[in-house]
Amino acid sequence: MALIGLISDVHASAQPVAEAMAIFEREGVDRILCAGDIAGYMDQLDETIDLLIDNNCLTVMGNHDLQHLDKNPDDSRAVTFLSALPATFEETIAGKRLYMVHAKPPDGHPNSHIHGGIKLLDKTGSIIPERLAYWSHTLQDFDADVLIIGHTHQV
Repeated sequence: MALIGLISDVHASAQPVAEAMAIFEREGVDRILCAGDIAGYMDQLDETIDLLIDNNCLTVMGNHDLQHLDKNPDDSRAVTFLSALPATFEETIAGKRLYMVHAKPPDGHPNSHIHGGIKLLDKTGSIIPERLAYWSHTLQDFDADVLIIGHTHQV
């Protein structure tokens, strides 16, 4: 069985990423994945990128990453890293097909994979039955065993 560490929406905040990496190392995680939004809000983008690179973290593009590319074309180090991020990631790990995307699987609209998102919980953390029914129906034919998303800041 493979042990996977998962982070998302770190928004250029290096300390929580460092803490997560320490936990992953202590727990013997085999693979680290990040569901996007490395950039945004905080000011430690270079340090955050270093942590992801140093820990071989496979990362997909998020909406804040795309915004950083658009607004900061002269930030060569970040541009080099962020522009190389894939929109999606698919891999079979321990016999299970994983599919990772920032917000939701692409639906044919430009950048649909980084906007919108699959939000299932209300402000109290309770499942919203209508949203669960909608996404259960929408994703019923989705060809993956595990769908990994970020964007909505929900677990």
